[in-house]
Amino acid sequence: MSLCTTVLGQMSEIRELQAADRRMQTVILELLRIDHRRSTEISKLRTALQGQ
Repeated sequence: MSLCTTVLGQMSEIRELQAADRRMQTVILELLRIDHRRSTEISKLRTALQGQ
């Protein structure tokens, strides 16, 4: 296998890994948003319960 073929294959793999990384970052951001909403809701409920 020539060096050029090896480099082209590696570049293709790098692009695939970068795309997978972007997808994973999107998932992580969404999970962080969900966690923040849940945390905010818990804080509101705690405050409401303490006021009873």
